[in-house]
Amino acid sequence: MNLEQELLKRHAKMHTMALSSQIVGDKQLFDDLWKLIREGTPPIPQRAAWVLSYTLESNPALMEPYFGDVLPLLRKEKHDAVHRALIRSLGFIKIPEEIEGELYDLALAWIASPAKAVALRIFSMDVAANIAMPYPELRDEVVAVIEAQMDWGSAGYKSRGKRVIKRLKKG
Repeated sequence: MNLEQELLKRHAKMHTMALSSQIVGDKQLFDDLWKLIREGTPPIPQRAAWVLSYTLESNPALMEPYFGDVLPLLRKEKHDAVHRALIRSLGFIKIPEEIEGELYDLALAWIASPAKAVALRIFSMDVAANIAMPYPELRDEVVAVIEAQMDWGSAGYKSRGKRVIKRLKKG
């Protein structure tokens, strides 16, 4: 399958999910997908990232060999769709200790940034909360960052924020 051609054919959820179901069991196709996210020209990385999020929701273990690429990719000036899909995907995955600290800091910075897209901030809440769960002091920090933005947040931000805060306070 020529993944790049498939991604250009159609930009629809059903097509994205169909591609994901083909990739989920094929490490070579997943490798091709990851390469398109990192090196493709727009709109390929955005569409590939959307497929990635559904693929990792089904099989998070596929991400293991690529964790070294995650932080550089998130720091790169990429389309918001790439960052959004990648950070959403990381919400399904146990984050390795080697990148936990830096990813946590990045997620907190994105939660606190009103300039970032709402979806990116919301998915960052999940990532930061998942990393913070074993550490009471980090849980308190995530709660504080989310609460600091609640008065100005969108309805989606407030809704997810309340849910994440409740989960963090429950411990």
